[in-house]
Amino acid sequence: MVAVAITVDIPFSKKFHVPAPRERVFAYFADLPSAIPGTFPGIAKFEKTSADVYLWEFEPVAHGAHVLAVRFATRYSLVPPVSITLVPAPIPNGKETARLTGSWRFEEAGGETAVAFESLLQIDLPVPALMRALVAPLAQRELGRLFARYTDKAATAARSALA
Repeated sequence: MVAVAITVDIPFSKKFHVPAPRERVFAYFADLPSAIPGTFPGIAKFEKTSADVYLWEFEPVAHGAHVLAVRFATRYSLVPPVSITLVPAPIPNGKETARLTGSWRFEEAGGETAVAFESLLQIDLPVPALMRALVAPLAQRELGRLFARYTDKAATAARSALA
């Protein structure tokens, strides 16, 4: 079987509330080196490569004979205290296996802050042509679960840190 790279889109969105003022919640999430690595499951490396770019590397995941190593970089832009936006950025000295686009949006909500997280992960999977129909839904389900665990952990961590 010949392996070809297919790109799988994994959209994700979730809203949650943090019982703290918007400025404090924004500041918590804007501290990327503190907010991302401790709450994003499976992240092995989260490294600042320039003023507004971070490299993400995840622990390899094996499924049978296939090993998936997810690696990408994102450029962040901050609009205090309204939003944090990320777009794909080139990886210095390497090849990405995915691209992540997304945002965190912060709105005042009656003494709390409503946080809306939206993302689109586009991941390149080298799979045999005959397995395409099986692999794409599996990747969407498993990586969707990863983002769900991230937002659950991020919400809990923010609530705890800002209590």
